[in-house]
Amino acid sequence: MTPLAETLLPDGGPPQQIIDRIVGPDPSTALRITFFTALVVPGPFFEELIYRGVLLRALVSRGRILAIVGTSVTFAAVHIPDLD
Repeated sequence: MTPLAETLLPDGGPPQQIIDRIVGPDPSTALRITFFTALVVPGPFFEELIYRGVLLRALVSRGRILAIVGTSVTFAAVHIPDLD
């Protein structure tokens, strides 16, 4: 669970309850679009910035293949689902 969700619903709960607590039970279309954009856009942008902008450039001095494989393995390892 994310820290925000744990704060809002310490005992857990369905995702819809979390959203209702944040934006209310009947948000406007503009609020829905803003909320969706704020959640969806930054994640992939910062992932690209970190993996291609920082990690890939840091490793490229050690060789292109190592840089590509290193960033790919790191990306995959971070995205392995938690199997608890």
